[in-house]
Amino acid sequence: MTQWMQQSFFFDWNDPSLPTPVPITAQCENLQIKWSRGTATGPDPVAPYYLQIYTSHYVFPFLVPAGSGLSTNFTVPFAPGTQYQICMFDSVGNTGGCQAVYTVYAPSTTQSMAGQCANFSFPATTLAVSSSAGQYAWVPSCTDLTLKPTSGTPPYEVTIAPALHPPYNITNVGSEGTTWKVALQWAVPFFISMSDSSGLSWSFGPLHAGQGSNDCLADSTSKVSIGATVGGVIGALIVGAVLALVVSHFLAKKKKDDDSVSALRPIRGGDSSLHPTPYTESGSGETSAPLMGDEMGYTGRRTGTDASGKSWKGYGTGAQLTGYRVEPFDPNAPQNSPLPPVIPSASESSNPRHSSQQIYVVHHDQGPAPVSIFTQDGTEVVELPPMYAGGSSAQSPPTGSVTSPSEISSATSTRPSGTLASGFIPPAGSGRTIGSTGRPEKPGSSPRPLPHSPP
Repeated sequence: MTQWMQQSFFFDWNDPSLPTPVPITAQCENLQIKWSRGTATGPDPVAPYYLQIYTSHYVFPFLVPAGSGLSTNFTVPFAPGTQYQICMFDSVGNTGGCQAVYTVYAPSTTQSMAGQCANFSFPATTLAVSSSAGQYAWVPSCTDLTLKPTSGTPPYEVTIAPALHPPYNITNVGSEGTTWKVALQWAVPFFISMSDSSGLSWSFGPLHAGQGSNDCLADSTSKVSIGATVGGVIGALIVGAVLALVVSHFLAKKKKDDDSVSALRPIRGGDSSLHPTPYTESGSGETSAPLMGDEMGYTGRRTGTDASGKSWKGYGTGAQLTGYRVEPFDPNAPQNSPLPPVIPSASESSNPRHSSQQIYVVHHDQGPAPVSIFTQDGTEVVELPPMYAGGSSAQSPPTGSVTSPSEISSATSTRPSGTLASGFIPPAGSGRTIGSTGRPEKPGSSPRPLPHSPP
């Protein structure tokens, strides 16, 4: 595997007025080359520095001193059409990399510039080398390029210098030569050179990496085995399955908790927010403090005050499941006065006599808010049509009229015993009839007058 050299510094001669470098120069153009350590990670450079210049017209490289500073000037002496590439080294062989392959073009003047800008001399003699590839050949990637010196003094050193890339050195080459596998991607240009221990040199280029295999290029990248890939996939599936189980467990637990909370939430009727509070009838006939909490029903008599300041009275039916409440119809009554829900007490819900009885619900039009019903499992709920104190079950009293308690008593006394104002007759065998007061009556007893507010 080719181990490319680490760069110790960077250099260029780019024109700052141009967004990108243009790889052409005019004959005798002056290049202001500058360099710096920058972000290079190679060994620290050691001055003085040198320019190693490869060309397409000569089979040897030019070595030009660059001084010990951080810049130098170089005048391009090559004839138009020459391709050249400049690489840099310090005094101990550390590199600054190689620039792109530039092309020389003729200046705008008609006068020939030949010999007028030469600033270095040609070597007296060169090294002879046998190569398996021609000077401008395209060598397929990952194939062998063989070099064998035929003159000079060993040991030899071979340098492969791709464009815009650090070079690669092969040192201590004997007289038998060396072979290098072209570890470059397709179409990458490069120069190749050899030098002996006495300073003689040889070079070819620009050569190019041709179309070939990429096997030798994969050595420099990490390979992932099939087993590792399969193991990673299986591990990801297992992790995904565990996460899915954990999420489903939490969702199921949350749903169970929500169901438990919903089961304890009371049923609310209409727009009224009802919070049932149990009452019991004390010896004085007034309501007393709650007994068993919000889950119990109402019993006994209830009193209150409407929005106009008038007091009202009513009788709860929590102790008797067959009763229902009849309130006097008042078209001027406030619309947001909630009626107490009918809830059976704990003792009555456990009594088999009451478990099969029915609950009758009266809808009050233009009066108090709808009634919320709390029933136990198995209880049948029968809804009755609207009922008014005046005896009408389907139509409202005339606007502005209010039925007096005496009219209510007279109207209810003319109905057959056991018949509701709406004409509904309770089921036979219940053992009770419903009076106009909404309270259960024993068979044979006369209805009691409906309680009403004092004038």
